[in-house]
Amino acid sequence: MEDHLAFMNLADASLGWTKDLETLVNLSDKLPGLKIILIGVTQMAIGFAIASLGFSMMFIGGLLKLFGLSGHSYQFEPLPNERTIRLFELHPGAGVQPVVGRLRFAKLDRAPPYEAVSYVSDEPRDAEEVVCNGKSLEVSMNLYAALQRVRLQNRPRMLWVDQVCMDQKNDKERGQQMMLMGDIFTHADDVLVWLGENEDDDADLAFGLIKELNAHFLDLVQGKGKKKRTTQSIPEITPDQLTRADDHKWNALSNLLCRAWFNDIFIIRQIGVASSAEIMCGDYAVDWRELVISASWIIRKAPQLEAKYQLRLDNIVQLSQGFRVEPDDITFLDVLQRSRHYNSFDPRDKVFALLDHPSASTPPGQIQPDYTKPVLEIYWEVAVKLLAQTKSLALLSHVQRTAHNDKLHADFPSWLPRWDLHSDCNILGTSSSYYTASGTSSPIPTKSDTWSILITRGLLFDTITKACKPLRSRDFAIHPSSTSPPRRRTTHKPHAVATLWKECGAHSPDHIYPTRENETRVFSLTLTAGLNDRQQPADPDVLHHTADFSAYWLQACEPGNKSRASSTVSPHPDSDGDEDAAYLDSLRAAAAHGSAGAFSRAAAWACDQRRFFVTAKGYFGIGPEVLRPDDKVVVLFGGKVPFVLRRVTGKEAKWSLILEILIW
Repeated sequence: MEDHLAFMNLADASLGWTKDLETLVNLSDKLPGLKIILIGVTQMAIGFAIASLGFSMMFIGGLLKLFGLSGHSYQFEPLPNERTIRLFELHPGAGVQPVVGRLRFAKLDRAPPYEAVSYVSDEPRDAEEVVCNGKSLEVSMNLYAALQRVRLQNRPRMLWVDQVCMDQKNDKERGQQMMLMGDIFTHADDVLVWLGENEDDDADLAFGLIKELNAHFLDLVQGKGKKKRTTQSIPEITPDQLTRADDHKWNALSNLLCRAWFNDIFIIRQIGVASSAEIMCGDYAVDWRELVISASWIIRKAPQLEAKYQLRLDNIVQLSQGFRVEPDDITFLDVLQRSRHYNSFDPRDKVFALLDHPSASTPPGQIQPDYTKPVLEIYWEVAVKLLAQTKSLALLSHVQRTAHNDKLHADFPSWLPRWDLHSDCNILGTSSSYYTASGTSSPIPTKSDTWSILITRGLLFDTITKACKPLRSRDFAIHPSSTSPPRRRTTHKPHAVATLWKECGAHSPDHIYPTRENETRVFSLTLTAGLNDRQQPADPDVLHHTADFSAYWLQACEPGNKSRASSTVSPHPDSDGDEDAAYLDSLRAAAAHGSAGAFSRAAAWACDQRRFFVTAKGYFGIGPEVLRPDDKVVVLFGGKVPFVLRRVTGKEAKWSLILEILIW
């Protein structure tokens, strides 16, 4: 009996006998006897009659093919013009009933009310079939589940969803529709975000916590009947509140934020322009604004919770600020870099998904999404535009080469950024950075016989002679110091910064740095790239920086600290005990108003995934992991920071760009 009922529901949903008049007419032409059934028998009677025949579920597919519903693939009709879109009228249904609907044309600027679906597609090999205008249309498994989730039981729902509304096999149409995606989501009445099935069974905990946090924050602001408070006046959570946090709920939220949707490149122009949105996971849902408010509150007032549960909240706050609302001076290069950590199945979409950003339409012309072109050609076109737009070589700072991805660049010119690869280290020479290695000079454009070669001019500055081991942000962590000396003598691993000084610095007290500056100060400024922990330039007199470094060095090398090496208390290797004591006293005095944590954060940001190096002339610097002795330090006209070049084997006049560096 269950099979018969399932068959009745499936036939009802798949054929759409009361919902799709055109399909019925087509069927009646193929099976004239069906006209009698349609006129004289209700849906229930039809289901009962079919069930009484004892047809099995195996017969359903054959019956649908006979009716012409799923035996033929849907063929897209060409769009009449570039401002026309397709909308998908999703028919009512529930549970495991097949997904059925109709496509119709609509002028984007005069479209009927509709909702847009935002989701992450599966691998292309995973597909399900929906019935579209009486024909079968393949969609990804994740989208199929999303359509089952968002359809209504008692009325149709008008949707825009890319896999159904765009001809995925027509590269020209995909490119045209790609340029409209921002407008499509802007015009949508609502955006329906599908995170996927609730496989871990914790969506209820995560969404429940979001609602609790949202209500708690609003209560704090409104003051429960008292005078309203500003966000700034609300105190951060206390240690006692931190210990009372429900691990199950916070871990559930952490898992939810790790879902693939939160790192998909397309959400930037989808949720970033949405007037309202609903986030769905399995059977649970929450309003996007509640998630934004909760994320903002955690970042501002509960950073300890953010760190403890490793919550990925930056994307949410960034998206809430709007994709198209940007400062006037932002460049498309900035947009590409800021979006670099997002993922995409097609490497070209790391560019195409951002092309309706205002900065992409600035001179020298608009890049058009063209899926007939290979990745390399697209990235080259972007590079040419950015060189002209920025009038600098800031583009070169965005090349990312590390030990583990260096081979991936074999087919790409060394100067061409790979936007499909995530940034392993923070960019120093951005368009807004304060470095001025080449002064006010501009790059001198020179035509090349081949697109793979960039011809520019610059000065050979120095040669790298010593490169220390690669650094990681954890190398700059501050270990708790002990106020009491150890009971017995033990050997401890030297702190990473002390080791760096010993290997690359540690010159004699009378050694003069090439710029005649204090060598210890130059060492500390190099480690932070001359920035503070907010990535802003250190004070002009660097007094705060010196105080922060002194506090940091004091904790790293103070007697009794587990990371201390006995030979690193003084910056000079030949110092005696009295000099050590005197140096410690000077450190304590300098560190009186300093923050060891501030220096730790600044150095971790600047040095992560980089090497500390020394040049033949005695300069200190930090650069990429892949640099090595004999690499050349150059200043290229139009570059904000120096670069490292390596001569191409057997070619005297050609060089390979290794990466940006910083020399103090």
